[in-house]
Amino acid sequence: MIHDVAAPLISCSIASALAILAVLLIRKSFRARFGAQLAYALWLAVPLSVVTTLLPVPVHTLRASSAATDAASSAIAVPVATVGRLVVLDLQTYGVFAWIFGVVASAAVMARQQRRFLRAMGGLSADENGTLRSDTGVGCPVLIGVLSPRIVLPADFEQEYCPDERELILAHEVTHLRSGDAQINATVAAIRCVFWFNPLVHFAATRFRIDQELACDARVVSQFPAARQTYAAAMLKSHTVEPESLFGCQWSSPNPLKERITMLTRPLPNRTRTVCGLALAVALLASGGYGAWAAQPARIVSEQRGSDADLRAELDRFAPKGVSVESVRADGTVLQIVGHAQNSADVARFVKDLGGIAWLSKVDLKSVRLDNGRMAFEIASSRSERHQGLSDNDAAELGQAFKQHLQRMAPDGVVVGDVGLSNSGGVEISGSAEDMRAVTAFVAKITSAKLFDAQSAVTTTAGSGGSVQYKIANHIEIRMSSL
Repeated sequence: MIHDVAAPLISCSIASALAILAVLLIRKSFRARFGAQLAYALWLAVPLSVVTTLLPVPVHTLRASSAATDAASSAIAVPVATVGRLVVLDLQTYGVFAWIFGVVASAAVMARQQRRFLRAMGGLSADENGTLRSDTGVGCPVLIGVLSPRIVLPADFEQEYCPDERELILAHEVTHLRSGDAQINATVAAIRCVFWFNPLVHFAATRFRIDQELACDARVVSQFPAARQTYAAAMLKSHTVEPESLFGCQWSSPNPLKERITMLTRPLPNRTRTVCGLALAVALLASGGYGAWAAQPARIVSEQRGSDADLRAELDRFAPKGVSVESVRADGTVLQIVGHAQNSADVARFVKDLGGIAWLSKVDLKSVRLDNGRMAFEIASSRSERHQGLSDNDAAELGQAFKQHLQRMAPDGVVVGDVGLSNSGGVEISGSAEDMRAVTAFVAKITSAKLFDAQSAVTTTAGSGGSVQYKIANHIEIRMSSL
């Protein structure tokens, strides 16, 4: 469970950091060419990268032999289980608990800051037009609230601003309200809590708020194109250093004032430029989201031949009518077969049929009893690990199956051309590789998988274009469970 939290958190943190860096890199130039609203939309890349990172990744199934898989597992699992896994698990456990503590602490700090801001506004009273009035006017005008945001105006709103300025300020806050910026800011605060350990996220939040204000200004200016000077005068009149609302949208936010005034001096982008910018923004967001998803490592699922489930299914298909195999448990070469039959005669026939399977030996009926009108049985048997004296047809078929298995094992750059298998169990593998390093890696994988009982003899010759032709010979018996 700890890994289920730690791994996605790390992946999302990396993906969001890369998305933030990309947005920070292009936001200003994008705003200058295509307008503040499209530059603001680029920040969608951050939550999009997080969501796509959490989407299911491609699943690749590796069909491996039971012997090869068991050998690889035994070679890897021992040191991991005894040392590495315990250390990694402890680090992940401590890390997850530290992260949870950080999330709670960050949320508490933000809640305290928001409460301080609300207290600074003093008492709030409802206005006739649905807005609220603040006794102190600190931080006002402002849009506050998450679920049901309300516009809060200072008590001296009519005395401080002229009618044209009041109209523009209200249009600004209404634009924030209709755009859902209060809810968006609450989401940003939640993201900052989740990724409290990443300073890039906190820095990006400040740049995001600037782009949000500029986008809101651009919408208002598009509605009142002749009121730029009045709009700028209203900004300058209310420019004071006041407490900041984490979730709200303040008219008098001091940080982006210079950029807001500069934006008012620039013409709005025409329709053609807006359409081109929108297409480019969509392309960037789509490619970034896909890139975040595609960068996730594929989930590897190992499908073992000779596993308990496969043996149960195979024996169940082999069983005569009236017999069902319910479980097969393999302990080394010993098999425990449990199931039910209609009557004792069916059990006896099944035991006899099992004795005719070449890869089973010493089939013994351990117990049989009546269970709800049917015969419950338990059969013990041994699975043959070796097959000697193969016929020519069997050797050819086995050689082909072994070739396919080896090709699946082969590293990149290695091609298994032919596998010759004698009826005495000797094997010769031939093929080509890009270079000697690839051949060495292939031999090492065969050796680590313990497919053979002896050391393989390897010969190589130079091929065309720098490639290497190889032959791997072994004159021992093949473990049938490996195929």
